[in-house]
Amino acid sequence: IKKKPFVKTGILTGKAQKMYEDGVQLVDVAILNEFGGTNDSGYTIPSRPFMRTSFDKNYKKYDGIIKRGIDRIMLGKERVKPFLDKLGIVSESETKKTLIKGPWVPNSPMTIALKKSSRPLINTGTLVRSIVSKTKMNGVSG
Repeated sequence: IKKKPFVKTGILTGKAQKMYEDGVQLVDVAILNEFGGTNDSGYTIPSRPFMRTSFDKNYKKYDGIIKRGIDRIMLGKERVKPFLDKLGIVSESETKKTLIKGPWVPNSPMTIALKKSSRPLINTGTLVRSIVSKTKMNGVSG
């Protein structure tokens, strides 16, 4: 059975294992912010679903890119891997824009005092820099 190629965007293996200076894994911070919950200190973190919001805002754009790409591939004007790489770059860019711009539930006064910033999801920039895309041609990805 031949496996199909695909592209994925997010905080992927390798990047997900990265830790902040305090030892908290990047993937844990991303999940907590995406879905909301209580952190290890007992503070409630509101949901700021940057991944889901980005997809919901852009799925029609992605659909159009995919349809045009399939047409170009079928006509021999484009190859699959470069097309998926481009789609991944678009998805990566849109996800980063969504994370940065929101709109999100405002930070609490305590968070603002600790971060010295009122921008939700942005502190050191590590989370936004860790959003990447990856194309896999054999359908297997870690």
